[in-house]
Amino acid sequence: MSAIEQPHPTQLPSVVTRAVFVTVVVVGAMALLLLPLNVARAQTAPTVTYNSNINTIFIGSDPGVGVVPGSQTISLQALAAALTASGDTGVLVNQGNGVWLSTARIEIKASARLAITQAEDLKELRLESIIGKLAYIRVQDGGQLSIDGIKVTS
Repeated sequence: MSAIEQPHPTQLPSVVTRAVFVTVVVVGAMALLLLPLNVARAQTAPTVTYNSNINTIFIGSDPGVGVVPGSQTISLQALAAALTASGDTGVLVNQGNGVWLSTARIEIKASARLAITQAEDLKELRLESIIGKLAYIRVQDGGQLSIDGIKVTS
């Protein structure tokens, strides 16, 4: 019968050292794998464009390589400011008393997240549709819409 070999007392520190080394390598590798995700989430606001021919506001970019779904957040107020800065006034308007009016379609693409949350200047969002000119919010695959504490009417 063979005896079970016991590690020599001088070998124990090297076994512990190897175990610690392997743990550090594994944790470090996991952190490096997650780093691109965290960096992507820290991106700036999504691109905002308005196409007057189809009366549609586009937020974010289409799915593709390097696009992290919902990673670029924009508030309704920041969306209105971006539209105003590009000369597209009148499609998303602050009517006062916390009421906002959208007369355009809003398309949230894969990279974007639209946050419509209660604030002092935002209590209600009205989507104004008239014959032949619908106003709505559509979220594409990967995009995100967050509505919290406000009233939405159409």
